[in-house]
Amino acid sequence: MSNLLIEIGTEELPANQIKKAISHIRGSFEKILNESGLTFSSIKEYATPRRLGLFITDVSDQGPDTEKELKGPPKKICFDKDGNPSKALEGFLNKSGITIDDVSYKMFGKNENAVANIIVPGVKLADVVSEELPKIILSFPHPHSMKWDETGVSWVRPIRWIVALKDSEVLPVKLGKVVSGRFTKSPRPEKTCEIEIKSANDYEKTLESMGVIPGYQERKDFIFNKANGQAKELGLVIKRNEKLLNELVGIVERPFVVTGEFPVEYIESTPDLVLRSVLVSDLRFIPFEKPDGTLSNRFALTINGGENLVKTTMAGEMKVLLGKLSDAKFFFEKDRQKKLEDYRDSLSGIAFIKGLGTIQDKTERLVKIASDLSKFSDENIVDLVKSASLSKLDLATSLVREHDELQGEIGGLYASLDGENGEISKAISQHYLPATEVDILPETKTGLMLSLIDKTDSLVNLISAGSIPKGSADPLGVRRFATNIIRILVDGEIDENFEELINVCLGYSIKKSETAFEDIVAFIKPRLEKLLKDKGHRYDVVRASISDNISNIKDAERKCIAITAIYQKDEFVRIVETAKRLKNILKDWDKIEFDNELFENGTEKEFAASAKSIFERIDVADSFENKFDILFELVAPADKYFEEILVNAEDEKIRNNRKNFLSWVLLGMFKISDFTAIAI
Repeated sequence: MSNLLIEIGTEELPANQIKKAISHIRGSFEKILNESGLTFSSIKEYATPRRLGLFITDVSDQGPDTEKELKGPPKKICFDKDGNPSKALEGFLNKSGITIDDVSYKMFGKNENAVANIIVPGVKLADVVSEELPKIILSFPHPHSMKWDETGVSWVRPIRWIVALKDSEVLPVKLGKVVSGRFTKSPRPEKTCEIEIKSANDYEKTLESMGVIPGYQERKDFIFNKANGQAKELGLVIKRNEKLLNELVGIVERPFVVTGEFPVEYIESTPDLVLRSVLVSDLRFIPFEKPDGTLSNRFALTINGGENLVKTTMAGEMKVLLGKLSDAKFFFEKDRQKKLEDYRDSLSGIAFIKGLGTIQDKTERLVKIASDLSKFSDENIVDLVKSASLSKLDLATSLVREHDELQGEIGGLYASLDGENGEISKAISQHYLPATEVDILPETKTGLMLSLIDKTDSLVNLISAGSIPKGSADPLGVRRFATNIIRILVDGEIDENFEELINVCLGYSIKKSETAFEDIVAFIKPRLEKLLKDKGHRYDVVRASISDNISNIKDAERKCIAITAIYQKDEFVRIVETAKRLKNILKDWDKIEFDNELFENGTEKEFAASAKSIFERIDVADSFENKFDILFELVAPADKYFEEILVNAEDEKIRNNRKNFLSWVLLGMFKISDFTAIAI
């Protein structure tokens, strides 16, 4: 058993590729070890902008030997007429490295062939590292590649060195012109030099002696804890911002955290959200807050280096910071020379998406859609229409042009300063949420509705224009629109008819398509399935809960919850069996008009009366739990019907009437759920 160290040294990797790269390398290498029968105790990964590493403990030096059966020539040609081994048999012996005494014979179908059982030595760790590591590195999928020497090898960034140590033994690895050794390199920004790693066990302490924190999470926690401690010493606090910490940990490997401050007058003259944007988005500073949550003029700066760099680095960063704060103050004062409404005319000069008009067109559509919602929604349409009218105006302001990440938030701020009520200003501020799968939803109903109609309008126009993404590429974010629409409808505190909303949006879409509605439904349904599965619902329950229409998406999860609660009940199993029996009888029969007068006996009439009563009560039931309880009453009359009634009667009129009736029953069941999708 040995400890194995692998380090891949590179030029600075893009921050958003570091975690992906080490995850790929770890996962692929672990898979190779398992497939080779090489056991190990644990794997620890390291990831910095300049180095990706694995430390694997107690890894076996060689995999287990295996027995392999080799098939030779047919027995009838193994010997000549004198009983001597034929050339075919001798070739098999030489190729297999065996003698004639090792040969036996075995039937393969109708033929008997020579066979030999040989022992194949286990794969050596050194061979796995040498042969597989370069393949694993080069197989990492990344958007852009760089070449760095005449071998033509390309990767995310040039690879400068490789360390491969089994305890203290160097394992041979070659990638391009880079050959593995035991030397890593010291961190930048100082001039780098080679540093010897005598043993795999010495790796962490070797790097830490140079100030490098090789662990991704450890480095992130170090930055946060240092900044948090510094804030506490000043009587201030910080909030853990994972996005910011991920950016910082992706650009430094030798973190040194120091505090700074800017003139307090900017706190008084420039909005809090603008200052935070400058500090966090522009400069990656960690802002310090007062205990009441308001911004202070103090912050933490993370340097990639030692204390000797603090003075020059802080001077340069402060020069940039003061310039940006001055610009932000100027843009804010310039913007506030007009009211938000006064920016409306400028929207005609801002493109929405190529071929889909301007932001002015988009805004006018949102107002019309919001107004039309009064036909089928109980929400506050007055506030929604006003919010929609003002929602995109901040795109014409100087601050949003300079800080586009503040779109929506600036509009909400300016609306509030102009005297709009809190419901409207907050809706404007949050209507871009959620923008990612981890974003929170808007906090108000007006905000949820505005976000919903904004995203649905975008989705409808893009799909109507034929911009349905194929493969992994989705430059216009169509999948993101769909996913976030579903999140709003499933998790938000609104209960809207989504099909009605789609139709309203289609009425105002720029591009027209006869198949747009069907295309949108087909695009939404698999993403709704995925979201519900990700929430932990069974695949068959999810499919049973998503009916052909998507009028009320929230109902899909309600059904999932209700079905899960009764999944093991005998009554539910019998309902599923009844639905499947009906579907098997009817196949593609879809007519539902039947005549009670054509029923021949009391059993048919009783079943029809029971079904009619049950479906009527289901229609007015206030929950899916109650709907299912009522539906269970259908089992007994259905069983009696099938015991006593021959559906395929000789009389065509009677037969068709019975099929129509059963088709009507199955349709009534499907209105609640597609029970035939349940895997029972």
